[in-house]
Amino acid sequence: MYVKQILGSRSKPPVTVLKHSNELLRHLNHAEFKEKVLPALQKAMLRSPEIILEAVGSLLLGVTIDLGQYIQDLAKPLGIQLCSKEDISRHEAAVAFSSLAKQCSDSGAVEKLVTHLFGVLNGSEGKLTIADQRISVLQAIGSASQNAVSGANTLESLSTTVAEKFLPLLQSEVHEGTLVTALNMMSLWCAKFYTNVPDKLIEWFKKGISLKTSTSAVRNAYLYCMNASFHGDTLTQTSKLLDILIQTINKAVNQSSQSQLVTEALTACCLLAKFSVVDDIQSESKMGLFWSFTMENNKQFFLQEKFLSSVSDEVLGSVVFLAEKMILEFPQKMTEKISKPYYKALVYCVAHKSRAVRKPTQDVVKRLISLLGGTAVCLSLVKEYEEMLETQRLIDPEIVDNEKENVATEVTKYIAPVILARGLMSITSVDKADPKDAETIAMATVRSAHHPSIVFSNSSAWTDILYQLKLDARQFLLKNADRCMECVLIDKQLDENTQNALSTFARIGADLVLRRVVAYSTGILGQSELLLVTLNEYGVFCCPEGELYDKSLIQQFEKSSDSSGANIKRENKLYTYEDQMAELELKKELEKKKGKKPKEPIKLSKKQEEMLQAQKEKEAEIRKRLTKVGIFPFYN
Repeated sequence: MYVKQILGSRSKPPVTVLKHSNELLRHLNHAEFKEKVLPALQKAMLRSPEIILEAVGSLLLGVTIDLGQYIQDLAKPLGIQLCSKEDISRHEAAVAFSSLAKQCSDSGAVEKLVTHLFGVLNGSEGKLTIADQRISVLQAIGSASQNAVSGANTLESLSTTVAEKFLPLLQSEVHEGTLVTALNMMSLWCAKFYTNVPDKLIEWFKKGISLKTSTSAVRNAYLYCMNASFHGDTLTQTSKLLDILIQTINKAVNQSSQSQLVTEALTACCLLAKFSVVDDIQSESKMGLFWSFTMENNKQFFLQEKFLSSVSDEVLGSVVFLAEKMILEFPQKMTEKISKPYYKALVYCVAHKSRAVRKPTQDVVKRLISLLGGTAVCLSLVKEYEEMLETQRLIDPEIVDNEKENVATEVTKYIAPVILARGLMSITSVDKADPKDAETIAMATVRSAHHPSIVFSNSSAWTDILYQLKLDARQFLLKNADRCMECVLIDKQLDENTQNALSTFARIGADLVLRRVVAYSTGILGQSELLLVTLNEYGVFCCPEGELYDKSLIQQFEKSSDSSGANIKRENKLYTYEDQMAELELKKELEKKKGKKPKEPIKLSKKQEEMLQAQKEKEAEIRKRLTKVGIFPFYN
């Protein structure tokens, strides 16, 4: 039935059917695959490959048998589709190659698969005339790294063979996009070097990154490839590339306005941060520029908000990696001044609009705060998060998330409430925190957890934080009632954060909170001085400082100085005095509409100035007196 309905289908099989067919395919044995499925698959690929390609990828991934012995039978028809001019066909063929590699545990079979793909790249199935075709073949080569070959030595040997096959392409290719893709795919194979990076590859790293034809994107791709190659036991070999890495940082320091150069320096620092852990005294003398670039505030260009907001998700991933490495490996060097930009960058990424940035950052933060000293890291992150929240305001999430509409720039800079709420939860999820540390975190998050945006998404955010810290909300409020109430019983107008916090406290323990609030309020409202305040005095208090509330004196002085209608000369006998005054008024109105400069301020006599000064002092005294009365500071 599967062969007839799926492989023999005249139309593209539904994804749902392909998904549920896996329950059948996992029982398939070699005899059934070879005698029934493989011939039908080859026939379908010849007849209508564009219809059956997706089903082929699903089939290869669904079986549980090793497909190494069928590599030659499957690679050729799939390789032809990598040369297709249709984007969807090339993509589905690349996915099928990935599925095929995952079912191969024989290194010889995988090598044959990669060799065939390099042959396709070089024109064995026809000349590849467009860059997208070459990129699709390279992606298939990269996906073959997800094979099931076991054994570190066997896998490293295979990876060395494949990596060396990339070198002729890197020497001859001139198209930037193809070069970057080739280096990214080679990185997937270089990540499987466990004991040694081939000297031939290291020499090409030195040469390739220094070529005049290598653009900034290509150089950065080389640096990413180096990062993938050197790890674990191979880190000591990084010393062979130390001069190039330091030179990359030096270029960024000298031309810090060039974000591409700063990006290259950042990628180089990721590798040097790993290498700096290796005990290499000879190389330590050359690392001075690395330490100054990562530790001196005036040189941390890659942590500035301008840079973070302009780079790709991949570059932000490098920022997060470097931040984690510096905080974990060099805690003694990360003083508060030095570490603050790193924590700020982590907060920026943990609340980023792209999930591809947020999710890895949340994982990094969770590792940082779960280790020894994690509470200090958590509190630093909470402090930076609160500062970030001060720049945010609550807006309609539908407007923020709808990228199709022309949304104003001032709206798009605000982060969706659900992202802010989840970000705060992630930076406070300290696992097995000490009770005292948990209480410190709980108090530190009172204000930030009640930001309007976070409350909009999760009205119980603060109590959820207490729950994940293993704290009982009511018991915490009972124990820290005075400290909690200090956050809300303040001698100024309550902002939304404080109002939300007060609502939460009342919800948790009304009996603990309301009597304090009532006592505080009645204490303020019960002052006898309030009964002596007149309406005019209250108006003086509400008037901005430096501005007169009672303007009757100024109006009086202006009226006496305005002689426009007192001794005006009659210009024409045909006009009456009333007509002439009406014309003057009309001229004044026209001047106002045209936006002409207002007339110069009137010149006051000495006596008039003294009268105004006395009025100002009188109002200042009233304002000062009312400030001491308890309720009035709320209107500041």
